[in-house]
Amino acid sequence: MESGEQHKFLPGILQHHCELLQAILLTMSRDEWGREPLTPVVMEALFDIVPRLSDTFFMQRVLEAEGLQNDEEAMVTCSPWSPRL
Repeated sequence: MESGEQHKFLPGILQHHCELLQAILLTMSRDEWGREPLTPVVMEALFDIVPRLSDTFFMQRVLEAEGLQNDEEAMVTCSPWSPRL
């Protein structure tokens, strides 16, 4: 693009959304995938659902942290790398 503008191929879909989708797909057997290509309707649903699923997971961690006694416990609970309490 000559003007220096950048356009995202999939606006609203970030790296962690792709990783979440990949993690879900890796839990499925090849037989569950089906043989037909995904339709535009299915792809649109995925692009709508995956960001909301990611946000839901994050908000669940925030809610878990609300009942904790100190900042250190909250930091560990909200960290995406911590084990589930």
